[in-house]
Amino acid sequence: MKPASIQKFFTRDDYEALIKRYDDQKDWKMIFESIAFLYELSEHVNAGSRTTELGCILFHMFMAKVPLMPYNVKIVAAASLYLACKLDSPRPSNLFVEYTNNKRNPNNPDSTLAETKEQLYLVESKILVELDFALEFEVPRLYLIQFDFNYKAEAKAAISQQLPEDVDADKVFKELWSMLMEFASKCLNDTLYSPLCLYYHPAEIVAACLVFVHTLIVVSGQPLESRPKLLVGEWFTHLHKDIDMEVAAECANEIEQLFCHLK
Repeated sequence: MKPASIQKFFTRDDYEALIKRYDDQKDWKMIFESIAFLYELSEHVNAGSRTTELGCILFHMFMAKVPLMPYNVKIVAAASLYLACKLDSPRPSNLFVEYTNNKRNPNNPDSTLAETKEQLYLVESKILVELDFALEFEVPRLYLIQFDFNYKAEAKAAISQQLPEDVDADKVFKELWSMLMEFASKCLNDTLYSPLCLYYHPAEIVAACLVFVHTLIVVSGQPLESRPKLLVGEWFTHLHKDIDMEVAAECANEIEQLFCHLK
């Protein structure tokens, strides 16, 4: 399928080299803590889910481009979200600098406020330069929202065909669909702790999350009537008409490995 806009910066070799670097230098803990801080900051300044996802993408892109990190990674995470807010809204919150500085130096924040502000702006400009000011990125969540809207009726019909007549198909469907969307959304959030977004198309990431979560729901220890399949036929075409499910399956394996790192 046609690469997403961000993928023109990143090849499979780049992706594998980055994963190897994180493994060799034991950087995963630093990366996870930085993304966790980005999520924490996002909640504090009321950034939306799209803005937060974009901030994570910018963070991973910068980390991939600047292997010898001369900056505090929390500053990089904050600057990434700050820039994402500017792309989505012309006036990002003034709380960015204060909150980031308080987390960076909780014992004496006043002494480093000016320095934190300067570093935020410096890293923000560095991100723009590294990405050559090409900032029209697709975020995976939009594909999940689109899938929820486009495929829901077809999934409901599929459930009705799989259940006995004496089972309340509507009730079963609502419960399973709610589980699928909720857990897929959480799974999607977790993928943003890794640089998956730099190589895989957003639709492939969402497909991988859906496959991963759907498998967990289907093989869970619930009664048989609660475990019909939601994803049937060519369900993935509702994400993207050219999606390659072999690549999505590969991405699902990457997600499983990511969860091993997150433990």
